Amino acid sequence: MEASLRLIRTVASAKNGVRNLSKVITPEPENLSCHDFKKVLTQMNMSYVDGFTSLQSQCKLCSLKSVGNLYINKTTGYFTCVKCKSYGEWAALHKLYDSLSSKKKTKRDDLLEMKSTVNGIHPYPKELKLKETLHPVYTKSEEEISMLLQQFHLPCTDKEVLKQLGACLDSSGDSMYIALRSIDDLIAGYRVLSRNSTDETTLLGAEQCGLIILRPERLVPPKPSSKEVKASTSVVLVTSVADAMALVKAGVKRHIICLPYGISMLPIEILPMLESYSKITFWFRNCTGIWDAIRCFSNKLNAKRCFAVKPNSRISSPFAAYENGENLVTILSEARAIHVEDITSFKSLRSEVMSEMMNIGKVEGVKWRCFPLLNNFLKGFRRGELTVLSGSTGSGKTTLMSQYSLDLAEQGVNTLWGSFEIPNHRLARTLLTQLAGIPLPENMDRFDEFADRLEKLPMYFLKFHGQNSLDKVMRVLEHAQYVYDIGHVIIDTVQFMMGVSEDSCGADRFWRQDNIIAAFRNFATLYNCHVTLVIHPRKERAGDELGLNSVFGGAKATQEADNVLMLQDYREIKGGLHLKILKNRFCGEVGKVPLEFNKASLRFTQQKIFPSESIGNEKHSNSWNKLNVLG
Repeated sequence: MEASLRLIRTVASAKNGVRNLSKVITPEPENLSCHDFKKVLTQMNMSYVDGFTSLQSQCKLCSLKSVGNLYINKTTGYFTCVKCKSYGEWAALHKLYDSLSSKKKTKRDDLLEMKSTVNGIHPYPKELKLKETLHPVYTKSEEEISMLLQQFHLPCTDKEVLKQLGACLDSSGDSMYIALRSIDDLIAGYRVLSRNSTDETTLLGAEQCGLIILRPERLVPPKPSSKEVKASTSVVLVTSVADAMALVKAGVKRHIICLPYGISMLPIEILPMLESYSKITFWFRNCTGIWDAIRCFSNKLNAKRCFAVKPNSRISSPFAAYENGENLVTILSEARAIHVEDITSFKSLRSEVMSEMMNIGKVEGVKWRCFPLLNNFLKGFRRGELTVLSGSTGSGKTTLMSQYSLDLAEQGVNTLWGSFEIPNHRLARTLLTQLAGIPLPENMDRFDEFADRLEKLPMYFLKFHGQNSLDKVMRVLEHAQYVYDIGHVIIDTVQFMMGVSEDSCGADRFWRQDNIIAAFRNFATLYNCHVTLVIHPRKERAGDELGLNSVFGGAKATQEADNVLMLQDYREIKGGLHLKILKNRFCGEVGKVPLEFNKASLRFTQQKIFPSESIGNEKHSNSWNKLNVLG
């Protein structure tokens, strides 16, 4: 696809990165393992090297005389070859290799015909070309460069560093462009810096992905020493250009890589570019979600080769540490290993406990913007937890969860919706209306404006609808979490997913639901991903208070859940809605959030109540008075 057809814009600020691409997840990923890939390669007499994330073998898609280096992802089977500039899924590669092995002799024309998009073999995207003329920074005088670096909030550095980065200025001189290079060393996009902000914006061509790589050994004539060889097999991963330049300026000899999407996502397309490194050190800017990102990325990269620098007030980032006069080389040498043994002691945990206490706000998780009072109870959204949402029939559970997830997605939480009860296009319509905050049918002239905003959010959708097997659903979730770094999975509803309802007969319905809960609990823990399950309640009489025992099924759902939320509809009796927090494993706070529903915008708004002591206190539930609407 031509890069000029579409630009995917992402923001990598000091706080986080946002992956701006919405996709529908296919319901049929292949149920294959690394063992299956190795077996096929062995059967075809193809030798391979078992790497950290990929199997490396010879590519038969290249010209018949000379073969290239083929990378096959050990988890998904996604393959890429730099020489013939081809990539695709395992099924396409397997099918093509079967065709090649069945023919005694393959002509060049036949090979080119096989290597087509129709057969699932895709060519690399073309190099990104901008219409605007860019001017290299390194060609300017030393004095001009020094002034520019100061204006763009960057550490002072040499011309050779700027040349290696491909740093350029636009015609106005207000923006600096740093090239992101793909696996075939072509420009895939740019990291754009502004004079007026410390935020960094990423521009990538459609289907493109790349990295900013600094190789210190290329800045000076190479010296034949073992130390230099070790340096080339070690890399430091950062999220901003300023951090990368600070590390070079401080004399770090390791390779330094700036990730394209910050802490939001690590695309599988760039994993082969990191395959040659035996040691990977994360040094991310101190912000909410960095440890979730580090755990997620290290699992994808092979945690045994991963290390991390724990930021504090003086070393909140490499740039901050450099500005404070810290020794960055020493700090990197003291980075802690990600992979730990099965048994530990408080001595090993001491620094982690201190870090949590010093950064309590970040440990609590991502705060909701539309429901401030919910933060008082749950403190925030945290990965690795299981939340159960239930509530009265027709109270608006799906609509509430739509707004709840939209709030988090706008803050960079990669979200996967499994809507088994309503079609994806209806869910998307609700999300779009809530994002707009106005009735869109009456404002269709603004449809594209809000649709573009929704498309840029890191929100994905399963193609499932209605009953599906648990194994099939879990297989897709594991695949999606690996590929898209999903941090929040929503299943709406559990009963529709399994075809279980209140009218189902026998104990089978409870046994099946318990299996579902156990599977999602294990998924949340194993993949450090927050799972929200929407579950219908038992049949209760109108007006009855809903509690933990009101959740449909056995007790396992509420026992396994970290949080249990109940949407209680009082509109016919007391004139309002309450979101009740019935269980909260993180801090134990329980209570309720009074809500009001706006039909035009499909949004729930939080009500401020008086007296404040009545929040969460059932005996005062009749005494509150509505004062004003927040959020």
